[in-house]
Amino acid sequence: MHPKAQHYVPQVYLRNFASKRKQEYFTCCFDKTTRKTFKPNIKNIANQTGFYDFVTNSGEKASIESFFNDVETKAGLAFLALNENPTISTLLENKDTLANFFALQESRTVVFRDVQNDIIRGANERLEADGFSFPIPTENETKEFQARFLIDMSDFFANALLKMKWILVFNKTPKPFWTSDNPIVRYNPHKSELVGNLGLESPGIQLHIPITPALAVIICDPFENAQINSELPAFSPSVDFNNSGQVIYSRQFLFSIDDNFDLVKDMIAENSELSNLNRPRITLVK
Repeated sequence: MHPKAQHYVPQVYLRNFASKRKQEYFTCCFDKTTRKTFKPNIKNIANQTGFYDFVTNSGEKASIESFFNDVETKAGLAFLALNENPTISTLLENKDTLANFFALQESRTVVFRDVQNDIIRGANERLEADGFSFPIPTENETKEFQARFLIDMSDFFANALLKMKWILVFNKTPKPFWTSDNPIVRYNPHKSELVGNLGLESPGIQLHIPITPALAVIICDPFENAQINSELPAFSPSVDFNNSGQVIYSRQFLFSIDDNFDLVKDMIAENSELSNLNRPRITLVK
């Protein structure tokens, strides 16, 4: 059997940003590398052939595609519940399901692989003077590492998310929330030059996750944000903030319910590196 296209952003999530035509779903897509907008079927985006397939050290063919099935099915029901009754109560009732979904989503993308390879390249640049270097992993080794990471670590990250504060954001502006091929954005208003500040236990950490064009979830530091309301309205600047985060975190593609991508065009005009597929995703502190 030939490998099939496997989604690293699942269709059950992408449907939230798509319009239905007969029995198919179509979204507006912006390609940062070509600056082109098109409207594909969600079956044909955010996927690669055999993305989760690899060969073990013993030569056995393996795949973790089915590993996501249960979580995606439950997440689809959670998204449906939020669409029908968008309240913080509904969000919290589905918190366990969504924590599992988000924990997997953040680590199942192409960007996750880019980051791991960046870490090795960065370390080798540091060690070059000492005549030592780590071997660059093959594509198959990178796939296997990601697969084992997802299986071994997803529960750990889901539990960390459950300990944080969850906020539901309502967007009633004319601008829709966008999503992308790497939809979970980490942000911290506290800048740090010497140590990383995007860990889930870092003071001030925030995860911004669009759920639909009209809903987003913020998962954040429970201590620093203890007094913040659990339901917040979005205003035009905050919608732009969400969408600019998607531009920065995405690898190549942005998805929206409409085809107005002026913001990303302006951002790329100011910083063309945002459209570079090979741009560094991580910088090691000197």
